Amino acid sequence: MNKKTGRYKLRRKKCKECNEYFQPKKSTSIFCSVKCSKKGKKQTSGRKWFDGKDINDVISKCQEVWAVGGTDAEASMYANITSASLSRFLQVNPEIAELRDRLQEKPILLARRSVMSQMRHDGNLALKYLERKKNKEFSVKQEIEQKDVPTINITLGEHGEKSKK
Repeated sequence: MNKKTGRYKLRRKKCKECNEYFQPKKSTSIFCSVKCSKKGKKQTSGRKWFDGKDINDVISKCQEVWAVGGTDAEASMYANITSASLSRFLQVNPEIAELRDRLQEKPILLARRSVMSQMRHDGNLALKYLERKKNKEFSVKQEIEQKDVPTINITLGEHGEKSKK
């Protein structure tokens, strides 16, 4: 007991965050400084993502839409959230945005695989594929380029007749 104040001196405590010993000013102190107390707390201020809906449920619904080649607008509609909140979430979480980009490519890869497997049995499909991929060699259309093409100007005369110059 302190003779001047008549109070007991508080014993040193161990900080819950950094595990260092400190001299508390109050008996309820469990952190050595303000920095340690902020590290230990999870930030709960501000508006919750997706108006309090479970983030895992929302992202799984969005992944379903992205896996079939859907857009962000379609994913937000399916997950019953606003497209603005989804775009803000994707800006803050770039790993989810990267996952979205990879999932949106999935239908294209499936279509390529399907075309490649069906080309063995269908010659017309193989020819169409070659027409699009190697259009200079296999295209049905021919492109003709002309240089120095004369221009023809057509003007209307006094009586509405066409006259050529």
